[in-house]
Amino acid sequence: MIGKEMMMNRLRQQIDLRDSPVPRLARELAEREARQADVVARIADSAGVDVDVPEIDPDQRAAVLLEASEAALRQEFPEWYWSTIAPNLMNSPDVARQYIALGADEYRETLEAWYRSHYENGTVDVPLDEADRAEIGRVANLQTQSVFGLTLDEFVEHVVTWTPEQGVRLVLAGPLDEQYRMLESIESEL
Repeated sequence: MIGKEMMMNRLRQQIDLRDSPVPRLARELAEREARQADVVARIADSAGVDVDVPEIDPDQRAAVLLEASEAALRQEFPEWYWSTIAPNLMNSPDVARQYIALGADEYRETLEAWYRSHYENGTVDVPLDEADRAEIGRVANLQTQSVFGLTLDEFVEHVVTWTPEQGVRLVLAGPLDEQYRMLESIESEL
């Protein structure tokens, strides 16, 4: 079994996706996303709704999709994601990685440790044993915003509950999901 696994790893390293349909498909997807972003911006403008629609550079987007495909093929997607995508989503992604897949007890202990630290630094006046869950959550929210640039809810979504599958989905469908949310926002303003 080990020999077969080694052989598969060598084969993955030798496959070059540039000789496959993947680059063409990545380019097509990137161009569609760019066209759709343009349509969303025009709809928002026509409706008089102020929505910041990020422009998509099809060349850059296709390159990201190809890199993600290559990383997945080499079974290095998590490392690629945390070094390439996560820095665009948060501050200190290397620090954030230690919080991936925290269980309920570990998560509670982390929030309590952050609270204790804030209490010891004098940023909160109430000791942990007298603090309620709302106060601990408020302080945790301050912690995640100051360290990672994320609200506590975003921190949980993008870090604590992160899985490679979620990362792949964000890379593949992130722009489309974002554009859909923008269209919903425009619709709610009409």
